[in-house]
Amino acid sequence: MADDRLRPDEAEQYDRQIRLWGLEAQKRLRASRVLLIGLGGLGAEVCKDIVLAGIKSLTIIDNEYKSDVNIGNRFLYFTKDTTRAKAVMSRLRVLNPNVVINTYPDSDTTSTDNTDTNIVKAINDEYISKFDLLCATGCSQDELLHLNEICHRLKVKFFCGDTWGYYGYFFTDLQEHSYVITVPKEKEVAMEIDESSNKDKHQEVSHLEEEEEEMTIKKVMSFSSLQEALSHDWSKKPSRYFKRIPPTYFIIQVLQQFRDHKGRNPSIGEDAEEDRQFLYKLCEDVTKQQNISPDLINKEFVNYCFSELSPVCAIVGGVLAQEIIKAISANDIPFNNIFMYDGVNSTGIVEALIRN
Repeated sequence: MADDRLRPDEAEQYDRQIRLWGLEAQKRLRASRVLLIGLGGLGAEVCKDIVLAGIKSLTIIDNEYKSDVNIGNRFLYFTKDTTRAKAVMSRLRVLNPNVVINTYPDSDTTSTDNTDTNIVKAINDEYISKFDLLCATGCSQDELLHLNEICHRLKVKFFCGDTWGYYGYFFTDLQEHSYVITVPKEKEVAMEIDESSNKDKHQEVSHLEEEEEEMTIKKVMSFSSLQEALSHDWSKKPSRYFKRIPPTYFIIQVLQQFRDHKGRNPSIGEDAEEDRQFLYKLCEDVTKQQNISPDLINKEFVNYCFSELSPVCAIVGGVLAQEIIKAISANDIPFNNIFMYDGVNSTGIVEALIRN
């Protein structure tokens, strides 16, 4: 069994983090192997944060060549004459030399078009079993379902997410996830005093509060698969249920279907008007597929979903990276199971689409 102790230089480097979430949590991070697919704006933010947190290794899949179109909001890129995955390797190694950075495939032979689709579909059980966690961005729905089915079966932690203009989301599937939370110890002791005797109750509780003792409690949470979440039958839900589900969820469905059909995100160039009309059509399709009222989707969203915005990528990517760290370290309550961000209204909402 490999030695999981931190070296002196690692203990010094991660000192602030160890003080925040504890030595055992940092050891779990130090032993974790992560596979990340997609180096758009969201993927780049996640890369930065989890590498700085101190995972063991990060393997990146992204064979798209860099261009003036996709380089503007990528702070990890240097030159333009290579694939995005290989371009970020040296920068990530500078951010944290203690993390092993790999790319897949590790051959220098790549196509000038984006071959990620073929690579993702070729990923099998044997390859995914090498990792503790997989995070996929910029993928089609079929690719996400393929990856999640394998991860759910192999008990590999799974995250997927994306951003479109002012909108973004990520989905979490941790299967059966054990984690710990820290609570003030006096609350539990005070309850015991309350139940056993009223004698000197106030004096004893006050004394415990001054000591500020804490205790950890282990909990378990169940997660649904992506297929289960997407198969949700909204027609059987009462009307009051839709007051809790933000319209952003259905907007995300429209934008994901746009990518599945077009192989890209909505454009701000010469195809912008054509893309708007296609988005309107997809709105009608989604409302029929989901058996929901057309009024649930405000069509104004088509004016705010073009391109990638660095601030939105930073917000969604920062929250996603934090959830990845929580999942690996097994500290604190994880999001279950989808986080949705609406930059137009500056709101972020967590919702359990299926409650296990």
